[in-house]
Amino acid sequence: FKKPKAEAVAGLDEGGTPDIPAEEALGEAQLKKSVALMFHFNFESLSIVLYNGDKNQKSQLSLHDSRLRLGELRLHFMSSSGQMFSDGSLDVSTKMETCTLDDLREGVEKATARMLARKDGKA
Repeated sequence: FKKPKAEAVAGLDEGGTPDIPAEEALGEAQLKKSVALMFHFNFESLSIVLYNGDKNQKSQLSLHDSRLRLGELRLHFMSSSGQMFSDGSLDVSTKMETCTLDDLREGVEKATARMLARKDGKA
């Protein structure tokens, strides 16, 4: 059995390794991204209250009227971590243990105020 010469096999150099054009080799180097920023956040509790619009409200900084509340979303024991790479791309992971969504509208007859609840992975 005679080993073929490298130049006889298309795409191989004399050493038998693939012959990669300089443009492709440069593209591979660019694929190796470096981490520009790493982050990790822990939130014990985050609450967001949604209000109905008030045309008579004079300032955006004034306190909202509790009669205009629509609902409240609460996120408990949430963590988020990730990396931002030198090319601007992100890799993010988020975990949440408990969330609730409550109906806070006044004067609306409802069977339950709790519209959504998730605790320890169970809805």
